[in-house]
Amino acid sequence: MICSVTDYNYLYKFLCLYESLDYPISILCIDDETYEKLKSLSLDNLTIYSVYETGLIRDKNILYCNELQGTTYSTYCFALASMFSKYIMDNINPNWITYIDSDEYFYKSLDLVLNNIGDKSIGFTPHIVFDETTDIGKFNVGVCYFKNNDIGKEALNLWVDCVINSESPYRLEYGSYACPDQKYIDL
Repeated sequence: MICSVTDYNYLYKFLCLYESLDYPISILCIDDETYEKLKSLSLDNLTIYSVYETGLIRDKNILYCNELQGTTYSTYCFALASMFSKYIMDNINPNWITYIDSDEYFYKSLDLVLNNIGDKSIGFTPHIVFDETTDIGKFNVGVCYFKNNDIGKEALNLWVDCVINSESPYRLEYGSYACPDQKYIDL
């Protein structure tokens, strides 16, 4: 199962992603305007969720992703990649979940990615050019895959814990300012 997250500012990018995919997709709408617009379009192979119905509403008491940025809207949005993926895994129980950033676009079938992952429990997109002196991490959150098995769920749960738990032992080393949710997937 494919999932993504968008607000009204990224809606046009998400619609491009939707058009480029050859799979059904579930989308988490961060605001009412986005939710209503997508509902009115009645698009095939699109399941629309609101932050209100999922309980993933922004909590100003949570230090999303890292202490440096705290409870800002952007850190909340970054955290939703893992949180919505976990929501789908826990509530829909698919064989696998692939989170895709709403500003991605596929020129070829997603099957190429899934075939490359094969029987593995976890799949991430590596940064093409990785510089160890930066704090962006080895992998990009743009496309993240988790199989619905013990290893996949454990990795997804770790990612969620890292982005919402201010007591996470990984916060200082992996809580990047530039890409607050991204470096955690190096773990």
